[in-house]
Amino acid sequence: ILVQQESGPWKLVNTIVPIVVAAALPILKFAFYLRAFPEYKWRNFRIGFFILAIAFAFFARGLMDETDYLRAYHSAWHVLLSAASYFLWQCVPPQPSHPNPPKAF
Repeated sequence: ILVQQESGPWKLVNTIVPIVVAAALPILKFAFYLRAFPEYKWRNFRIGFFILAIAFAFFARGLMDETDYLRAYHSAWHVLLSAASYFLWQCVPPQPSHPNPPKAF
């Protein structure tokens, strides 16, 4: 992602392409390798993606230096992205704990 961003940090394609590739990898894994999607908590999934869609609007708006010279839209992107991340992580069911967890140092 950093290599892509360094080639042109203000070009939107250099942000979108790495995100799309990273999002496609687990989808392709479930579609072609496991051939089944895991059970999700779909309510949290919908809330998370709704917040994420709003966050992307703030991200796009924050790219314009003329209208966001105080970086308020960019800050809103980070806040909304954090909220979306919370709900999207909550949609994954908890995994059973390992029977022999590693010991602390």
